[in-house]
Amino acid sequence: MYHTKKLKRDCYTIYSEELDLNASYKLTIEQDLKQAIEKNELELYYQPIKDLKTGKIISVEALIRWHHPKLGLVPPSDFIPVAEESGQIISIGAWVLKAACRQNRIWQDSGIGPFKVAVNISTKQLQYSSFVDTVIQVLEETNLAPKWLELEVTESILLDDSDFIKDSLSKLKEVGLAISIDDFGTGYTSLSYLRQYPFDKVKIDRCFIDDINRDLN
Repeated sequence: MYHTKKLKRDCYTIYSEELDLNASYKLTIEQDLKQAIEKNELELYYQPIKDLKTGKIISVEALIRWHHPKLGLVPPSDFIPVAEESGQIISIGAWVLKAACRQNRIWQDSGIGPFKVAVNISTKQLQYSSFVDTVIQVLEETNLAPKWLELEVTESILLDDSDFIKDSLSKLKEVGLAISIDDFGTGYTSLSYLRQYPFDKVKIDRCFIDDINRDLN
């Protein structure tokens, strides 16, 4: 039923064993994800972003990975949607934020950098009433200056048109953080939406420019 609802209205789906396997896999992820932080199964990888002229690293993007004891390396595309649906994205997001800020502080103390660390933030995190206070608290606990943290949101927040989200982003901007939007061009929003938010950077999705050198006429 839920699989069919995701497709479109007034349609049906023929049952297959694959649907059961997918449901079982999703249930396992949801149940085991609750203990992932306590069991130290989550890990952050850092993707460097370089200045093409100088070759120097100007920032890194924190990418979460889950080392499941039985399933192996579970990709974010499998467990992040489940985390958002179940509400676990709040605790996981807080862990990612603190781990990334702590690591950046360690690099700086070691003489590496300084450069920004970018952390992906979900819409649900932004809708959480204490999110701004959480970010400020993490910066204080890790002794990281706000200018070395960048928060990345996805284009989907533009569709929500929430005054609360806009207000939260503005407050974070006032603190000194950089705000960027990722995967722009994958949804149905227009450039006019960007004027309503305090973005420092717009990351255009690859599918938006794949055919830039082709004549489609």
